Amino acid sequence: MSRRNILFVVTSLFLIGGTVFFVWPREASLRLQVVRLTKENGQQVVFFKVEGHGQRRIIITDVQQIIGDTGQVPMWASPGPPLGDLSTRRKEFGVIAPRDTSLWKPSVWKLRVSVVEEQDIFERLKTMRAGWLGLGARLDKSTLGKARGLWNIFLPGSEQSLESAFITKAFSEP
Repeated sequence: MSRRNILFVVTSLFLIGGTVFFVWPREASLRLQVVRLTKENGQQVVFFKVEGHGQRRIIITDVQQIIGDTGQVPMWASPGPPLGDLSTRRKEFGVIAPRDTSLWKPSVWKLRVSVVEEQDIFERLKTMRAGWLGLGARLDKSTLGKARGLWNIFLPGSEQSLESAFITKAFSEP
């Protein structure tokens, strides 16, 4: 085997291995973190953030404030609810803390968030291929424009329910 052939084989293996390493789907362990506690307009606000090491896009579909065994829709602080918005995927969002319901026992609560995560790369490519074949006969766009449009579409994959840690800090009433 000549030196040129050996170099070609080694380079090919390196490129294939690198591609597999970067494209292979990784489990994205998402979690809901309490980022900070603050006061806005005289009300206590708790800021949360969905964190994880995954690179896939996510959409928050539902948020419940859990107090005891009951769930309720939270009151939002600025900038508002993050539901269904791809631009808020890993940004903070604020929830107004519930007031103490008992004089002797402060409220203990947590937040439950439903998150839809985008498909992994292999499922995404399969769906894109089917979409590409469907678009080919109907649209008169450039090949690059079709590819860009299909790549930017959010393709829902798995849904997860995330819960924050219990928030037990008692806030003093004004």
